[in-house]
Amino acid sequence: METNSKLKTKLVINIDKGIIGGLLFLLTLKLSFSYLNVELDWWQRHLTPNFDKFNFLNLSQNSTKNIEYLIIPLSIIFIFRNRKYLKGQNYAKNFNITLMCIVCMFLLNSITSFTNEVSLLSSFEYTIKLSSPILFFLVLILYSRRYRSNLQKEVFFILKLCVLLTFIGLIFFDPSYNHWQNWLPVFFASLHTHNYLMIAIGIGFSYHIYRKGHYLTLIIFLLSFLAFLYFGYRIRSAIAFYLVYLISVTFVINSFFKIFWIKMLIILSVCVLGYMSFSQSFDLNEYSSGRVTMYEAKWEMLKNYSITDYMFGEGRGADFIRTDDWWYEKKNSHNDFLTFLIENGVPYVLFFILLLCSLVPTKKKLNIIFASILSGYMISSLLSNGVALRPIAGYVLFMVTAYIYVDIYEHKNHSIISS
Repeated sequence: METNSKLKTKLVINIDKGIIGGLLFLLTLKLSFSYLNVELDWWQRHLTPNFDKFNFLNLSQNSTKNIEYLIIPLSIIFIFRNRKYLKGQNYAKNFNITLMCIVCMFLLNSITSFTNEVSLLSSFEYTIKLSSPILFFLVLILYSRRYRSNLQKEVFFILKLCVLLTFIGLIFFDPSYNHWQNWLPVFFASLHTHNYLMIAIGIGFSYHIYRKGHYLTLIIFLLSFLAFLYFGYRIRSAIAFYLVYLISVTFVINSFFKIFWIKMLIILSVCVLGYMSFSQSFDLNEYSSGRVTMYEAKWEMLKNYSITDYMFGEGRGADFIRTDDWWYEKKNSHNDFLTFLIENGVPYVLFFILLLCSLVPTKKKLNIIFASILSGYMISSLLSNGVALRPIAGYVLFMVTAYIYVDIYEHKNHSIISS
């Protein structure tokens, strides 16, 4: 009987670790071939796309996108097999709320599909994109609890892979293009996706330096990485995300930065408001790349919404319109919350917010660094098409977030050994 019990335990461990290995393998594939999805702007039409120039295996352009349909079921299987560990810590029982939110969002998508006669799979698209990295986050937390791992081995394997792929892109690929300028080449799917993934890399390595207590090295790294983002790509929503994290980390390490950042925020707020109020040349719509015009158009749309529209939205694609500023093609709101409202309705937006809130432990003191990552995630969705709808960046970000979660909320309270 004892031998049978050991064999059964070994089989369970092998299955679980096989699923984790499979997920990491799928993520490696998704990252490694994401360059095939990099699209060229109209202004780069003289260049040859990566898909035509570097598609050595003759893969389809959707091959990496379809990996989601393998990652999600594997994640669900792992969560179901280890569901008792969702209650492993009293302060993390709200992970059940996380799963409930995802289920409710899919149900709302089903109703939206029915009421607007939209394809069911098309209606599911946003929920698939935003939920799959969060399910992966839960998988990693459960794996950490079940097998007493600090996730360092798995997380830094992916981070080092991302750094290698980034350098390959910088060496071999054409420059990216944004706001009438050429920028550094990108590897991961698109300019914004690549930048959000860079944020995950920066957070992962800087937190590792932080937990070792090398604060001078940390500050040098944080500022160097900020310079890389600013001078290399200048994606404002990604920089805003990173600044939230940078301010939070430095706020924690020394009392000098607490006073410094409070003063800086006050001074910058006064300067920005003064410039916006008195400058004759400042145009908020131009500075925001036409977002003011887009928001005005969406306000007009929402004024004509029925109760049913507010409950379930008008379906996938309803958010895409042409405006005076984006006359050359249809664009969405560049604000995930507004996109979800237009296409999926008010309840969907509320469940999205609850979904993110459910990742925060409710019976432990809120950690500033952990909170800054979730806040940055939400800010990216407020300012643009954020991490929520860019699963390649989402997987890496939530791997790093899981590593930080385990270190902050579980590693320091329990004897968890290294992977």
